[in-house]
Amino acid sequence: MTTKERLKPIVNNDSEILILGSLPGDKTLEENKKIENGENNMPKYYCKSSNRFWKIIASLQNQDSESVFSDAGKLNLLKMARIALWDVCKTAVRKNSDDKNIKNATFDYESIKNFVQNNPNIKTIAFNGKKASKIFSKKYQEKMKTELFPRQINFLPYLPSSSGLNREKLDRLIDDWKEILYQSKG
Repeated sequence: MTTKERLKPIVNNDSEILILGSLPGDKTLEENKKIENGENNMPKYYCKSSNRFWKIIASLQNQDSESVFSDAGKLNLLKMARIALWDVCKTAVRKNSDDKNIKNATFDYESIKNFVQNNPNIKTIAFNGKKASKIFSKKYQEKMKTELFPRQINFLPYLPSSSGLNREKLDRLIDDWKEILYQSKG
């Protein structure tokens, strides 16, 4: 098994919510290898067709999920939703794309804190799945709140994983994400 690395974050000036996943899956890493030397080096997130992330975000923005199949459509969708994306693991060893298989994860709290600090509109941090939330533990959540005070940072309960390994029906995932992202915003 090889060590896998996170991608660069995606953020825009209007981003208010940072969604942190655990680590890119194999398909996402493969797709990003194709663009490493290209002109457009904007990272691609959630590339595996069974991952429902883009369908969830499209639905939350009342957009047809067909409109977000292009890279430009996905970036526009994030901008509309005021969402930034990144991962909590800087590196990890993982067989396939299952979060249960993450081993030797390195968590770089300082880089995430600095990212949030340098993007002052981010006020809310959510986690795509239980593993991401567990790695960015309550201890670090409290530490970030203290270190960025008086700026208010709101940590949300983890979002049910958008991974295809989560057998929850899409409609239920959409309802859960909507409730967590938009009704518990403080």
